[in-house]
Amino acid sequence: METNRDRAEVFADLAVMSGLLKPGDAIPAAVQLFAESVVAECAVLGDGYGSEDETAGDQIRASLLSSE
Repeated sequence: METNRDRAEVFADLAVMSGLLKPGDAIPAAVQLFAESVVAECAVLGDGYGSEDETAGDQIRASLLSSE
């Protein structure tokens, strides 16, 4: 997957690839929550890599979790 893609596009593409959605379908709230939960768990693993200023987990969160 290419970098700097919109997180909604990434989640939608992954849901289509996994058979959860058909192309163009809206992402149900439960699927969105699941995707964000997986990202959060991956980010926790990434927190052990990097520096005090920024970890891999920080980068994962910045790329794939909304700041809302």
